[in-house]
Amino acid sequence: MDQRIFIIFAFCFLLFAFTLSAQPDWIQHYEPFQIPIMDYSYDSGNIKVLDDGCFVVNGTCAESDDIIGWYSEFGFLIKFDPNGNIIWAKKRFFRL
Repeated sequence: MDQRIFIIFAFCFLLFAFTLSAQPDWIQHYEPFQIPIMDYSYDSGNIKVLDDGCFVVNGTCAESDDIIGWYSEFGFLIKFDPNGNIIWAKKRFFRL
């Protein structure tokens, strides 16, 4: 009887432990500069946690449209609140 209780307890504990480790840290997907007809490729660079608990992310984005032959790259800076909501997003085009 004691062995069955131990096995059930161990199974429940392992199930709980694996369930916790399977949760993603960040599950939202952001593409704040999207134009529906364009193709985008985002590449994040650095993430900094600010004193107020907000996050700032920088990186680059390439946008293109094969139909009209358009291609450009720009850098971006996005600030998120602690819950992952965008506070502001800025982009700056590179000079070619």
